[in-house]
Amino acid sequence: MLRRYSARDPASMVILGGATLYWLAPILTPLALAMFLAVMIDGFARVLEHFFDPERGGFFSVSDDHTGLIARRKDLEDAPIPSGGSAACFGLLRLARFTGEARYEDAALSLIKLLHTIAPEHPLAFGHLLRAIDFHLGPVREVALAGDDLAPLARVVRGGYFPYVVLAGGEGDVPLLRDRGPVDGQAAAYVCEHFTCRLPVTTIEDLIAALAP
Repeated sequence: MLRRYSARDPASMVILGGATLYWLAPILTPLALAMFLAVMIDGFARVLEHFFDPERGGFFSVSDDHTGLIARRKDLEDAPIPSGGSAACFGLLRLARFTGEARYEDAALSLIKLLHTIAPEHPLAFGHLLRAIDFHLGPVREVALAGDDLAPLARVVRGGYFPYVVLAGGEGDVPLLRDRGPVDGQAAAYVCEHFTCRLPVTTIEDLIAALAP
């Protein structure tokens, strides 16, 4: 389904949106969450296979199975909408935090290395890429919620402004959630950096303190 989409195709934005799926957990069923995650991982696998440039970095606008092309170009500017490359870059950075897969981050950084000097000089043309760069350089934390009644803890994360947080909770085969369970029968939040977690917390007050800058 995703094999031949252009990098500017809405499908690339859907895949990027999948990286934030757990923020929507209250309105999605466990099956829908699992499907979103599967689409996200499969979609980015196809991006890496068919659009990624392993030699020079970044992402081509057309896949490698197109025929009759003299050259494959790369759409770089985020105007008037985010480029497919920037969407892939930001999505891969977030996906790396869900999965712990270094290859996702490495692919994203290849685009940042290409444009990190140009983008700050032309912010109107590279707005989405600058957001990805900011995320990469920021104090990113992963929050894993485990247990049955996750709503109070989830509201803490969703109710605040945490641009450098990725959130996972509930069901689904997400590496960030593995080996993390409730504490003494209570829902628990694990605040982590690169999959290295602090001791879990079970109260709203402790989670607020853990998320403080």
